[in-house]
Amino acid sequence: LVDKLGGVYPELSSQKELTFNLIKEEEVMFLRTLDSGLKRINQIIKNTDYEVSGKDVFELYDTYGFPSDLTALILNEHKLFFNQDEFNSAMKKQRERSKKSSEIEQEDWNIVLDYEKVEFVGYQNLDVEVRIVRYRKIKIKKIQYYQFVFNRTPFYAEAGGQVGDSGFIINGKQKIQILDTKKENNLIIHLSKELPVDLKSVFIAQVDQERRKSISRNHTATHLLHQALRNILGDHVEQKGSLVTDNYLRFDFSHSEKISLVQIKDIENYVNYNILQNISLNEHKGLSLDEARDLGAIML
Repeated sequence: LVDKLGGVYPELSSQKELTFNLIKEEEVMFLRTLDSGLKRINQIIKNTDYEVSGKDVFELYDTYGFPSDLTALILNEHKLFFNQDEFNSAMKKQRERSKKSSEIEQEDWNIVLDYEKVEFVGYQNLDVEVRIVRYRKIKIKKIQYYQFVFNRTPFYAEAGGQVGDSGFIINGKQKIQILDTKKENNLIIHLSKELPVDLKSVFIAQVDQERRKSISRNHTATHLLHQALRNILGDHVEQKGSLVTDNYLRFDFSHSEKISLVQIKDIENYVNYNILQNISLNEHKGLSLDEARDLGAIML
């Protein structure tokens, strides 16, 4: 890899040992899975005289990652074959289950007010006056919801692994719960089960402040964890993905070996020590990439 692609991807050369260890670990994991699958195939062969159930072949594919043609090859060596129709049926059912789990039906947007730009004000204010710009009906797994776009919003939309805000919009007649906030085509979209009686009313939008604070704490803890991992495991650790909620965080990264209990304790101690330092949060908004880099921000 270094010889063939090192000129295009210089990190392969600078992290040669890590690359080697990652590829080796992937191979070991695959061989482990292969071994488990072969044991299962041997069990099936022992209990089969002629035709293997397509459901068993699908289990090998779904659980152990065995392609059906590999299974067919192994079975053929024992003068056996599998029921292709049963396998196709099991595969089709899985696809249908997958499709239903993400099934969303959306109607067209209804325009209430003509606004081109939606402003996010949720860094400075968690409680502001808003008006509905547009709305639409949506069904998620056959349950009806409504989505709203406001002229401005204090609700943070899900991004960068951080979940969206929840809260309420309130006028003199109604208090409507906002369940989630997401972005779509540069629009900040708010999800609710209720439709306001007066769509042209002025509402007070209120973010669930305690939930936002909990999410913010876990977001900061994600950065502390990232620094701890780099200090203790090495500078090769980079965030590959994350999830930040009000209850917990998840941090995805690549490392070539199992983290020891001693290292885990060191990571915990580093993060907890820095939390207890109660370090003042320096907020730098509106910086260019170069300015952020000059301040020492890690650029992934």
